[in-house]
Amino acid sequence: MNQHSFKHLCQLTLTGGSERVLNNLITSELSKITATPQWTAFCNAKGQVITTSWLSKIESAYTLTCHETLTDILINHIQRHALRHQFTVKIHESLALPKSFSTIEDAIQQGYPIIAIELSEQFIPQMLGMQHHPDAINFEKGCYLGQEIVMRAEQLGQVKRTLNKGSIHQLPSEQDILNEQGKLSGKLINASNQAPYTFNMVTKNHEEALYLDGKKIELLS
Repeated sequence: MNQHSFKHLCQLTLTGGSERVLNNLITSELSKITATPQWTAFCNAKGQVITTSWLSKIESAYTLTCHETLTDILINHIQRHALRHQFTVKIHESLALPKSFSTIEDAIQQGYPIIAIELSEQFIPQMLGMQHHPDAINFEKGCYLGQEIVMRAEQLGQVKRTLNKGSIHQLPSEQDILNEQGKLSGKLINASNQAPYTFNMVTKNHEEALYLDGKKIELLS
């Protein structure tokens, strides 16, 4: 894997602490986590995603891979809820990612939005398409932070913004996605490193003409 393609990611290793605490903070079921990286999310009490992450387990340690800008926030979030069951946390340069990934383009094409600090706590998991990945959201597990909002969105099916892909021929300089009337429709999340620039974005539903940096976006399926 070309690690340079994911230079903005960081891997944390958690040891000690309480598995129950960690399970209460993620959308996946911790007992199903193996050495194969599992896509998951950490939410706040309102069900908004603090960070997306790949989570894996090697022996008694858990590895979390997320955007580097959210490393300190994620550590503080976990330790704040751990209380007396504090984790030992180490930061590593190597990354635990799915074998099918070699570039950020792969993550975009396969529907894995990597949230950075400027978009933290803006989307619920369904807006990021997490329900389409096996076990990324476990709808049968016990209580976890933000579960009530996530479950309500699933039961009502009322998610007004969804994850989409687009392409543009110049390197994006803005994150705001505008509709045909010039009003804000959504946000760009990740962009590829080469032209034509493929990117993922969360936008309002049923808007077919979208613009980025004043250029019309080619929508991708």
